Amino acid sequence: MSFSPFAQGKAASTAGSSVAPGRAVIGAVGLSLLLAGAGCSGKLDAGPAGMSAGGDATMMPGTMVMNGVPTPGSPVVGTGGAATTPITMPAVTPPDPTDWFAAVQSADCSATATPTLERTRIRRLSNTQWVNTVQAALGATVDGTKLPSDGISSSTWFNTDAVENKVNVLLANAYFDMGTTLAPAAATAALAAYPCLSTMAADPTCSSPFINDYGQKLFRRPLNAEETTRYAALLTGQAALDSADVAVGTVIRAMLMSPNMIYLTELGASTAGQVALTPYEQAELISYMIADVPPDQMLMQAAAANQLATPADRATHATRLLQSPGARAKYEDFWKQYLPVGDLRQATALPADVVTAMGSEPQTQFDKIVWDQGGSFKDLLTSAYTYGDQKLSPVYGTMTPDATQPGRSTLTAGQRSGFVTEPAVLFASPDSTVAHKVIQRGLIIRNRLLCKVPSPPPPNLKPDPAAFTNSSAGPDATAYEAFQAFSAANPACAACHSGFQPYGLAFEAYDSQGKFQQNYPNGKPIITSGQILDAGDATGPYNNAVEMAGLIGNSEIGEYCFSRQYGEYALGRHLNASVDACTIKALGDTAPDSAVKQLAVVLSEIEAGSNRIHTVVQ
Repeated sequence: MSFSPFAQGKAASTAGSSVAPGRAVIGAVGLSLLLAGAGCSGKLDAGPAGMSAGGDATMMPGTMVMNGVPTPGSPVVGTGGAATTPITMPAVTPPDPTDWFAAVQSADCSATATPTLERTRIRRLSNTQWVNTVQAALGATVDGTKLPSDGISSSTWFNTDAVENKVNVLLANAYFDMGTTLAPAAATAALAAYPCLSTMAADPTCSSPFINDYGQKLFRRPLNAEETTRYAALLTGQAALDSADVAVGTVIRAMLMSPNMIYLTELGASTAGQVALTPYEQAELISYMIADVPPDQMLMQAAAANQLATPADRATHATRLLQSPGARAKYEDFWKQYLPVGDLRQATALPADVVTAMGSEPQTQFDKIVWDQGGSFKDLLTSAYTYGDQKLSPVYGTMTPDATQPGRSTLTAGQRSGFVTEPAVLFASPDSTVAHKVIQRGLIIRNRLLCKVPSPPPPNLKPDPAAFTNSSAGPDATAYEAFQAFSAANPACAACHSGFQPYGLAFEAYDSQGKFQQNYPNGKPIITSGQILDAGDATGPYNNAVEMAGLIGNSEIGEYCFSRQYGEYALGRHLNASVDACTIKALGDTAPDSAVKQLAVVLSEIEAGSNRIHTVVQ
């Protein structure tokens, strides 16, 4: 199926233009089609009116409606802690009825339930996907750094979001330039494979095999008869003007510039109402979702034979693709984008080899737990060991090598818990204020681990950083004391900050370099206790960050939140708790018992087989 951006939301083949074949056809037609096609990528529904795309939280005029507002509660006496007067907070707004976790829990995902379906869409290949596709089709080495960077989505915080990533003029020009660079070598290879093109380019018996071969590789589906005819006409016209290698290169450039190459579709039959994905769309979704590569020969054969119709069929290919280098690379990229690591370029107070070890630890830890141990989200969040280099001992303190696990070191009991206490995550730049460090650490818990994004501040708010530090608590106030004073003096601001800043206070036992400390340098005790409120089965009191991580790591909301974010990264769209509840639930229910990498298989079983709702644009 070819598609046109000018009719019914589909995209058109560059070769399908009515412009006469000639030297200018690629630039004039290619750029216009790409930019027009960008408008087809679709804007996803954010959900019910008033629901934010990122956190499913309702922002009502003049109020702050929060998805659960944790407060420190009464501090508990523990290691590094002392009892103080509880923070007096303003009245907490009742839990938002659109809370994402509650919506997922209450969703009816039985076989007899009427599903809530996503819309059909067209989305651009990511830079990685585009490079991998071109390399697989042409056998060429492609420099992906020449493409403008994919944008970070404000909804998912990943660079894979289709709503964010359009084809703008810069990217269209980059596609054009790279096509020009790649075409000569590609044409030489094509002429070697199809020698008749040197003298018989106008003969369909010669041109059609070449066009269908390269078209199927680049478009990830067979060309239809009309497309073959149009590309043959382009080849014939160019061969009358230029040498065979230039003519063949022109056709390859046209295919590279075609929206059929640059976009992925989830359109099905493109008829109004409920539609099922085509087998080739299913094959694309599975392959790009798992490994960022085009469908291989086995997937293409399965699509041709319509052997991707059942979850078991799709799981077979997904499991196979998980063994590929691309799958591991994609998971690593997910982790790199998921994990908020500090700017280690500013860690100038530490030896260079320690900083290097800090930077490599998160990925090494993830690879060992996920790929070598088949670990779960809980393992990532609650492990009391590290595969980091022994050079980290100036930060970690005692690192006891594990004789049963080469490369693994046990850390001091009660001081560390998984990735949230890794030095690279805890690191704060030297110019960060204490309040900034606390806020950033708290938002990691609120946003990444609980998927409860705070509502944005009022548009007329003018933040006053001095309010966090120059408070009535005094210049030597601890972070806890400063927050108490800030909350008392700024009740309207505290209504929002109480939803994440106390979580950051739980990490005050770690300095800005991630080192564990019993007391502040001025001798004051460190308060790390508090409670998680309105967070499903993670709700409860904690004495420190380790206990907080344990609450979330052993909870369903933590598993669902992590799985949801993996799904958003892999699918390139926000998973709305109303529309995608059953997808989130299926992923979350997999997390406790299966390896993190099993999430890719589950997603392939569900999403590649799910119907969509298609609206025909007249």
